[in-house]
Amino acid sequence: MSLSVNGAYALIDSALVIGGQEVKGLKKFDFSVKRDKVNNYAAGEGVYSRSRKHKAFEGSATFYLREVLNIIRSAQVNDLTDVPPFDAPFLIRSSDGDLVPHTFKNVEFTEHTVSMEMDGDDTEVEVPFIYSDLVIG
Repeated sequence: MSLSVNGAYALIDSALVIGGQEVKGLKKFDFSVKRDKVNNYAAGEGVYSRSRKHKAFEGSATFYLREVLNIIRSAQVNDLTDVPPFDAPFLIRSSDGDLVPHTFKNVEFTEHTVSMEMDGDDTEVEVPFIYSDLVIG
């Protein structure tokens, strides 16, 4: 599998298994880590310190519609939001050419939206998700 990740990276291998079945129809994988940070001020003009609060791990995956239906069927659930948490391991080639393992921990889909088309086996579906941690290396 070869995908673009943030332009500078190429996703070259994935052994993504959801509901006991290997996922083959993954087209795109975007992710972000956000942390709330706030400047703290004392009596003077400048910043005294900075508060760092919780991190938010989220992203989206784009699948072929047929793969979304396979995931639901193999996990024996009604929709993607009912799929149990899973880990998503990937090998990503950096812009330097190094292979870097990334594992997204406890991934869960947060939305199930499908737009149908005529003869839509190749319809692409973007699915938002959250995860609990990203292990690199």
